[in-house]
Amino acid sequence: MNVQQPTPNIERPMNKPSHDFRHTALKANGVFPTPALDVGRSREARARAAFTLIELLTVIAIIGILAALTIVGISRARQTARTAVCKSNLRQLGSAVLLYTNDNKGCLPPTRYPDGLNNGDKQWYSNLLQTYLPAQPWFDEGFGNIREGIWRCPGAELVWWGGGYGSNITHLMRVRPLNDSILPRINTITRPSQLWLFGDAQCVNYSPPGRPAGDWTWNRVKCPIDPGNSWTSSGAETAAPRHGGKANIVYVDGHVGSRTFDELKTNKDDIFGHNGF
Repeated sequence: MNVQQPTPNIERPMNKPSHDFRHTALKANGVFPTPALDVGRSREARARAAFTLIELLTVIAIIGILAALTIVGISRARQTARTAVCKSNLRQLGSAVLLYTNDNKGCLPPTRYPDGLNNGDKQWYSNLLQTYLPAQPWFDEGFGNIREGIWRCPGAELVWWGGGYGSNITHLMRVRPLNDSILPRINTITRPSQLWLFGDAQCVNYSPPGRPAGDWTWNRVKCPIDPGNSWTSSGAETAAPRHGGKANIVYVDGHVGSRTFDELKTNKDDIFGHNGF
């Protein structure tokens, strides 16, 4: 016998109004629901914003430091390049002097002829050495005034006669006498690797006859301990420490080096040959 099972009374869930429907209904009644604030997320967003600002400031600071380092690096690179060019110039001048000695009985070239000798024309060491050097334009050939090419130190702000390099006029490249009897001969020099031949020099005002006052400067270096040649006096003919506090030098043997101003003004190691060659 078949017994009919009762059908279970299953309650069906009522269809809840959708979010949009409730929102519309509430809005129709003038009620606007306040959205719930997610406090955790708000704090996290603020933290992210703050961290981003710190990152930005850090990046700006790093860029500033790198820019400063770059400027310093460029400045040092330029200084290094100027020093290298200067030393190359001096090395060529030293080679020219050695070639001159081969052609002139071993005598070093004089800084200049005495007044009246050679008719006052082309009487400077620059005139004598130019034969052994690459051609350069003269500013005033008669007075030996040349300022370009290897005669010009790239670190010299004021460039006039001699281009920034000075000879050892006191003891080695003297003013030439009427004969060569007292000019040093290179084979008599026992310390060629220790004696200043040419080097960085200060420009000194000088007004020869026929030239306006202050319109003429020259470069030469006098021995600082020779009587009357103190480098502390006004208008002294001194070395010029243009390269990192040092003056570049070519020695009699042709090699190039550098010395500080303090070392030079005290004639350290008798670099100017005051006590002999």
